[in-house]
Amino acid sequence: MGFKLTITEEDIKNYPNDYELGHFIRVKYYEHLNLKFDKCLTCGLESPYTEDTHIDVRSGYVEGAGQFCFQKEICKK
Repeated sequence: MGFKLTITEEDIKNYPNDYELGHFIRVKYYEHLNLKFDKCLTCGLESPYTEDTHIDVRSGYVEGAGQFCFQKEICKK
């Protein structure tokens, strides 16, 4: 069930730290699987959680309401 993911030299230059590059790669992988990331209901910032991530392992999720910022100190609102 594998697939090949191609990362270019330009991709690596555009994401100079490992966290950002890892996020970029994970997003490409999720796009391949047609998974979408939830966004904060307050500011719209994309969370690191896909729609199928169980709520028990999420930070910032409010049952009955939805996903809010996973890092409150960076929420824009």
